[in-house]
Amino acid sequence: MINKFINRKIMKVYTMFILGFIVIAYIVVSNITKELETYIGETLEEVSRQGATVVEYKLSMYEERVERFANFQTIKNKKTPIEDKLEALNRESIKKDFLDIGIIDSDGTGYTVDGKVFDINNIEYFKNIMEKNTTTSGIVDLSINPIDSVIHSSPIYSNGEIIGVVFASSEARQFEQDIFPSLFNGKGNIYILNKELEVIFTSNNRKIKNNNSEDKSENHIKELKYLENNLRNRKIGTLKVDTQDQEIYLGYAPVNNKSNWIMVSVVDASTVSYRANIIIFEILQVVIILFIVLLCIMKYIFNLRKKAEEERVYLAFIDEVTGKTNYSKFTIDAKNILQKRKTNNYAFVYFDIDHFEIINETFGETIGNSILRKVSDIIEEYVPKGAIYTRDYIDFFILLLPYNDNKNEILGLLDDICNKVKNITITGMEGVDIFLTMGIYYETDEELSIRSKINKADTARLYIKGIDTVRYKVFCEDMRLKQIEEIHMSKQIKEALKNNEFEVYYQPKIDVITEKIVGCEALIRWKNNFGEFIMPDKFIPIAEKNGFIHIIDRWVFLRVCSDIKIWNKSGFEINPISINVSRINLYRSDLIELIKEHIKDFEIDPSLIEIEITETIASKDLDLTIKKLNELKSLGLKISMDDFGVGQSSLSNLRMLPIDILKLDRGFIVDIENDSKSRKIIKTIIELAKSLELKVVAEGVENKAQRDYLEALGCDIIQGYYYAKPMDKGSFEKFAFDRNINI
Repeated sequence: MINKFINRKIMKVYTMFILGFIVIAYIVVSNITKELETYIGETLEEVSRQGATVVEYKLSMYEERVERFANFQTIKNKKTPIEDKLEALNRESIKKDFLDIGIIDSDGTGYTVDGKVFDINNIEYFKNIMEKNTTTSGIVDLSINPIDSVIHSSPIYSNGEIIGVVFASSEARQFEQDIFPSLFNGKGNIYILNKELEVIFTSNNRKIKNNNSEDKSENHIKELKYLENNLRNRKIGTLKVDTQDQEIYLGYAPVNNKSNWIMVSVVDASTVSYRANIIIFEILQVVIILFIVLLCIMKYIFNLRKKAEEERVYLAFIDEVTGKTNYSKFTIDAKNILQKRKTNNYAFVYFDIDHFEIINETFGETIGNSILRKVSDIIEEYVPKGAIYTRDYIDFFILLLPYNDNKNEILGLLDDICNKVKNITITGMEGVDIFLTMGIYYETDEELSIRSKINKADTARLYIKGIDTVRYKVFCEDMRLKQIEEIHMSKQIKEALKNNEFEVYYQPKIDVITEKIVGCEALIRWKNNFGEFIMPDKFIPIAEKNGFIHIIDRWVFLRVCSDIKIWNKSGFEINPISINVSRINLYRSDLIELIKEHIKDFEIDPSLIEIEITETIASKDLDLTIKKLNELKSLGLKISMDDFGVGQSSLSNLRMLPIDILKLDRGFIVDIENDSKSRKIIKTIIELAKSLELKVVAEGVENKAQRDYLEALGCDIIQGYYYAKPMDKGSFEKFAFDRNINI
């Protein structure tokens, strides 16, 4: 009796325990199910929204092209034969982007640039375009291409009348690849509907449905009637639908373009309930299995969310140009690395590509981006394990490098990167070398922010910017003072340009035999508001760094042209005037047109202008330099090479460069009276110049002994204080008048 009572008690407790556990399990499962429902709804809506954005972008890209084709004057002209229109369309369009391109005449006959002809009179899609006067896209079976395609069309207007349609077809496979991910491990489907809510794409079988097709056999299509009002009102959202057969979840978003397509993502409720049923079933059998299943479900949910988060993070942390880690991810990784450092030695490197703006302007943004990708690939190839890097913006890159006690490891690595980048080959840029300017900050202050450490490396980079012989510099605190001085000087240069504080001075060039003026050099001088002269070597390097140099160069050119015109009107017989052109200005794409414009505006003889470049400029980017100099010579200008003897020009380079005059570097002249080696070098250079039929100018001549030595060595022209210092326009005119010689 007692045993029966005990057994009944045990059974009751056991039953209550089981029931209690089942209730608890049911509550847990219910909560998990709700979480899954919420997540699925959010995911479906996000999938639809992102898919709609992708489709919108692709449709807009194609529709803008066909709309542009439809506005070609040749195509809009009613009198132009269809063959000529097709030829113009074929010539202007990028055929490789489309399967077919063509024109549909007002009589309903279609023609492609490949010679195909078809009838569209019974195709509703094209009728709507003609009637509603709008650019749009759709799925139409033209039977002219065996590949499934999307048709993009735009009406052709002529004097307010629609005279036909320009159309182009693109592969449907392009849309499928971008917008049909595997949704819920293949258990979900994605649909694209047209504005009549007919299915035109589906991820279920990647099959395209023609608008006129009556085949609606895909799962869930019949459920779209529940969404009809929301879809027609082009709303964004998600919905759980109870039908006679099943429950489904739907996410939807409109494609905001002229075609009014709609993205719909669908998944069965069984995706959620299947897992929940397993849990309940396992609870009724074995508690341990239930917990395992619960853990599996939680892990499954976690993995789903983690995967979605990783995808979002991937998109947020990837640089759109290089395809590598972007700046935001770099800063996060850098903080983690420095906080968990295994070594105390880290260096930040900040660098940019010299004259990248000129490269972009001269060769185009496509080539510029290609260079950025190649530089990024080279960094990835050379940086050691534990290092990270990114592109900051435009052509600026950042590296975080670990190193042992030997800092030469870093310098050697940077040398390797610079050398490899210099030899980058890009089609269309043959002969152009690519140089980097790098700043290095060996981390010593752990309390500084990541950006502050990067800024220190950038300060070192700016310290040597424009010095072609130095590729990298290590940061030191003294650079801050120089940076502040340069910032102050930059502001002064900007104000000086605004307040017309610059002047052009002229230094005569004297024929060594006749001692008459045979030319002069235009030199910029800066006299500030306090009457103080600021020497060119103080502001020109800074102007080259901050980009003002091209404004200064052009200002000098304009002023010289103005003075030549005045002297012409005054009856002076004028000799050529040499004008210095910086490397930055020489490679600008608009230089030639501006010079032509100024010569025309001031009505001057181009042979009176001599463009002066340095040997350093001529020794870099040889092919591009030769091209630019030939363009200048074609205008009738003379070309002079300044500072010859200090650069790296080879004799073969000198032979190829289209120059007229060679200017000896003043360093050879300084001690020519006492230095026999200088005299021998000068003699060799003069003999070389004579063999190439070049005139030789010696600048920096300060005394008669130097002048006489140069005459004896065969120099043609003297420039220097021995005859005259640089002088303002009025003083130069008086100098010429007093000597009874030409300007």
